[in-house]
Amino acid sequence: MESKPNKHELTVTNLPDKDQPQQAECSTVAAAAAANNTAVPFPFLPLYSQYSFAQRLRSTIPFSKLFFSNNIKPLHPTKMAAKQPAILHDKEQCMFSLKLDDQGRTAAICYLPTRVKNVIEVYHTEIPPHHRHKGIGDQLVKACLLWAKESGTFVIPTCSFVRRHLDYNGFQNYDPVIVKNEQEAQNKKL
Repeated sequence: MESKPNKHELTVTNLPDKDQPQQAECSTVAAAAAANNTAVPFPFLPLYSQYSFAQRLRSTIPFSKLFFSNNIKPLHPTKMAAKQPAILHDKEQCMFSLKLDDQGRTAAICYLPTRVKNVIEVYHTEIPPHHRHKGIGDQLVKACLLWAKESGTFVIPTCSFVRRHLDYNGFQNYDPVIVKNEQEAQNKKL
């Protein structure tokens, strides 16, 4: 059984509106809370400022949006979003590359065409040491596999990084384009 809140108990739901006269002073609310052995709703604030904090909280933020982080939107674009350069696909060099900084550092994922048409072997991923563990390799792998999926190209992942990426993130999105060898690619074409 839940007990009904006391009219002197301080909660966000039973605060009076701005139009109504205030019924309790801060010291009265604190004394009532102490007498009833109830918890003070904002223990991080001194007792004299809890009532006004609850009033401001109630009047500024809708309670339904208070604890849900999916309602929070950034006020301005983040630096990371502004820095995202495009991944370039160089078909002549057989690579996807990403320029990382003004000093000319580049991350790349390299592939080779095989003897079978529309089958490539992804054999190497290179990311400079200072830029590792930032998700750049994952972006390159996703761009390569997305291109393969859109162009109808099969991929043989021989690069250990690409294999780990696929093992960790799953094959489900790219299963039709991932093959173990050229023979499997020919069988899938039929």
